[in-house]
Amino acid sequence: MLKQEIVPVEIIVVDDSGRDPERPSLQAIADLDPRVHVLPFENPSKSAAASRNFGASRASSSVLAFLDDDDYWLPSYLATALIELERSEADFVVTWGAMLTSKGLVHKNWAMETGCRGDDVIAGNPGITGSNFVIRRAVFDRVGGFDSEMVVNDDLDFLIRLLDAGATYSVVSQELVVQDATGAAGSHLSSRGPRQVEGLNRYRAKYASRLTRRQDRILQRQSHIARLVPGTPRPEYARHLVGALVFSYPTDFVQAFKRRMSSARYE
Repeated sequence: MLKQEIVPVEIIVVDDSGRDPERPSLQAIADLDPRVHVLPFENPSKSAAASRNFGASRASSSVLAFLDDDDYWLPSYLATALIELERSEADFVVTWGAMLTSKGLVHKNWAMETGCRGDDVIAGNPGITGSNFVIRRAVFDRVGGFDSEMVVNDDLDFLIRLLDAGATYSVVSQELVVQDATGAAGSHLSSRGPRQVEGLNRYRAKYASRLTRRQDRILQRQSHIARLVPGTPRPEYARHLVGALVFSYPTDFVQAFKRRMSSARYE
């Protein structure tokens, strides 16, 4: 973040790790740069949404940008996004992004387009994450920030509420954010497992009255896939594998194939 072409006027690091050894190293950075503020946060819901809201509540800027600890911005990210925010006069700006995996770089992992509506994206993230948008503070406050009860899909839920509220957005079609997914299995909040299953069920319940039959099937498929983790007893694994297949559409297999084909290593 300190290597941005336009360096933020303030950098708030929300330390919700609960691990005291982490804090001295973070504080050492803050001691060298007055713009950096390290704020310990006891996160009751253990959600990224709650941590982002806490950081936003301590910020004084009229524009907010968030960066998760497993993502990084290219040096031109903030400059490009802020120029587009001013040019477009939109309420928020979304950039494209890539994902770094052990097999290489997956391009256009996030590739949002213009014209999205809330009802259209309930069961499919069009390309937004916590780290690839900048937003006007007034708009963030108007929709109440992130829903801290959402432990997964909190970024998508936030987008839906922005669109429902009539917020306008613009898109920068450049990959300016990279998510590092090379960590150990289960190390990410979005990793498969009981936490993701619980989060998906909570998300599905929140939007139950708005889901089309197809959207509901998609979310049920995701819930079955979230249960396919190493160590699961074979009968249970097989049951959820069948469930994932039952709730799949042919297009799901096509999209999965395209994602695999889009993977490429750094040059």
